Amino acid sequence: ESVEINADILKENFHHTDEKLYLAFNVENVKKLEIYYSVTKVYCEREVYVEFELKHFYFNNLHQSLKNLSPEIISRAMPERSDFKEIDPASAVIPTSLKDALNLDSCSTDQLNALKTVLSCPSNAPPVLITGPFGTGKTQILATAAHYFILDSQRSGHPAHVLVCTQQQVSADTFLKCYLKVLPRREKDVQIIRLTTEYSRRDPELS
Repeated sequence: ESVEINADILKENFHHTDEKLYLAFNVENVKKLEIYYSVTKVYCEREVYVEFELKHFYFNNLHQSLKNLSPEIISRAMPERSDFKEIDPASAVIPTSLKDALNLDSCSTDQLNALKTVLSCPSNAPPVLITGPFGTGKTQILATAAHYFILDSQRSGHPAHVLVCTQQQVSADTFLKCYLKVLPRREKDVQIIRLTTEYSRRDPELS
């Protein structure tokens, strides 16, 4: 004798790596279980046959989001090979008034060239890819570039918006704590907005 029960997989399952699966039962299914156990008198562990059903609406929403993107944004996010062009770092000129504020003396020649490449990239060009082994200063270069855009915005009077995206939550926390959190203390009118999912583990230092 068996009973069929439906349940939802909780989002908390993505925050642990143990061999447990946490499910959410609605009231109707809980009553089914109570009736089943009261009739069968079976309360010990027993085999359970489980089937998983994919909720397609999540992927449908992602697909619709892509359909709503303009061709310009798509070409930036997924450029063709022919769209990539060599950028001359020498074409980027950093004003003397900003060099001291950016503390560029600590940058190596390769780091400085990478920074200039980012700053000289046209707004309608594919994104600049910065590669290198661990500890070569890639994150510092990106933070310095973000700082440059903020300083240049304050100097020119034109608003600047910098979007920083990371694959993992801890990477965003580290970037914010080590590089961007100090900006509001040094620069005026700098507002940092941190977006996370509702079930993300939040760093107490950033709350």
